[in-house]
Amino acid sequence: MSIIGNPLRLLALQTVTVTVLGAKNEVVSYTGDGSGSITLDANGEGTANIRKGTYTFTGGVSGYSKAYTVNASMTVYVRPVACIYWYGVKLGTITPSTGSSPTYYDTYFQWNFPSNSDYAALRTGNNGSGYSSVTVKTTTCNMGGYGFVTYHNADSPGTSWSHTATLSNNGTVTHNYTYASGYQIRISGYNYKSRGYYTRVQEWYLGDR
Repeated sequence: MSIIGNPLRLLALQTVTVTVLGAKNEVVSYTGDGSGSITLDANGEGTANIRKGTYTFTGGVSGYSKAYTVNASMTVYVRPVACIYWYGVKLGTITPSTGSSPTYYDTYFQWNFPSNSDYAALRTGNNGSGYSSVTVKTTTCNMGGYGFVTYHNADSPGTSWSHTATLSNNGTVTHNYTYASGYQIRISGYNYKSRGYYTRVQEWYLGDR
């Protein structure tokens, strides 16, 4: 039987599979040449079969929105491509140089700065190759001016602040850098006189949002 005049087979030819990447357990809605929603898993991943067309995908947790023309099976990023952390999903290595590891929650992580009045850093092992900026969004940042987005020598957590941008309370900080193979992306802090500084991070990514 020819597919001509067979609506179901014609519809099947127009439907493709999209893999959607976003936040942890996020509901992503799409509008445009069709509408609906996709529920992501704990890794921020989900799939759906939708008709070919132009759509805007919006994350219910992050609010991130991006338009795509879908004409074949593809991956849709409802988050920046080069994420380190995104609303509950850890996408890169995050380890402390000293002090405690971060505590992870559904939509953010919290890192307490060291209590020994010394510098420490959350290391990513990522040297920032291919990009020239890093952004961190904090929901709460009790750091009194002693929390930083850093890009400098991977083995020296507090020897130089020449490549830093100060974290802001409940705000977003973008830091531009020049790629250097011996450097890496980090969050650094200094708990002056054990004042209990900490930061809560929702977004941490390289390049554009």
